[in-house]
Parts: sequence; C-alpha cells; structure tokens
Amino acid sequence: MRPLVVFTLLLSFAAIAADEHPLKNARAGDWVQYKVTRDIGGKKSEATETQRVTKNDGKIVSFDQENKSAGTRVAGDISLYLDEPCEPEDPSSPLNYVAVKNAKIEILGQGDETLTVNGQEYPCHWVKRKISFETGKELSEYESKVWICKAQVPLFGYVRKEYTHTAPVKATLVHELIGHGTAEKNPKK
Repeated sequence: MRPLVVFTLLLSFAAIAADEHPLKNARAGDWVQYKVTRDIGGKKSEATETQRVTKNDGKIVSFDQENKSAGTRVAGDISLYLDEPCEPEDPSSPLNYVAVKNAKIEILGQGDETLTVNGQEYPCHWVKRKISFETGKELSEYESKVWICKAQVPLFGYVRKEYTHTAPVKATLVHELIGHGTAEKNPKK
C-alpha cells in the first residue's frame, strides 16, 4: 500500500496589484502537470506534480496539488485570495507565504525565449533572480530562473522553473511542463 500524506495550505501572496493576480481567470477543471527533478544534498529524485483548479468564486481560487514519486503520493488543497497581490516574477516563491526577514531580491537578467514542449512552442518571458532572506535564525539563499507563458499555460503560466539553493543546504529543483488543459483533458488521478 502506498503512503498518502495530505496537507492543506491557505496562502496569501504579496507584491503586485490584485487585479493582475495570475489566477484571476482560472476555471474549475484547468490543470497543469510537471516533471519535477530534485537534487537535495546529493540525494536525487524525480516526481510528477499535477495541479487542478477546483473552484474560482471570484474571491478565492482553490486547486488541488498532487506529487507522485517512487511509490509515494502527496496531495493537498491550496486556496489563494484573489484580492491580495502576488509576487510578480514567481508566484510560487517562498517570499509569498513564509514569514521572512530582510529579503533581498536581485534581478540577474530577464528576456523572452520560446521553449518547445512535446512539439508545442511556448513564447515565454523569463526572469533570473538571486534571493536571500531569513526565516527565524536561518539564512536562505537561492537563484531562480522562471519561464512563464500566461497566454497558453493555465494557473501560474509556468513552462519551466529552476531553483538552485546554496543555503542552508545545497539543492537544485527543476519543474518542466509536460501537459496542461481543461476539464475535458484532465489527467486521471
């Protein structure tokens, strides 16, 4: 029997105007799926992450998120307030939902690039950043590069995300889009 871990999060994002929230047009049934590759302190793993919108009432968007790897399934429900602003270059950034102190964000570069996934082209805007912040007594530092195609990819519009953490532990995390669609094309759970 596979272990099941369930969690519930209520996140509030901070940084750009609420009327520009990336989920304001999300519809129940919209979904995205990613291949996730991790290397945390030399321990490598792969997973499949699927996010499905379950509700958008104009005030709160709810979606479920499921990660599957090596016989383990982790699922959770996430609800986001649409009237609260969202961090612009990376809505899933820990800066949006972790109590941080002295956050420093340095833009290392940005531009436009077309990525091809499963034969489909996605015109993306990418941003590369260096981020450091404190949570309690611990310093966290990482670089991120995020490619977003809001016009074609539901939810946050991610086509690819790369994170390289240098503190408190060396780690890399890569999300690569493998599919997206609406309720009619929703992958089975």
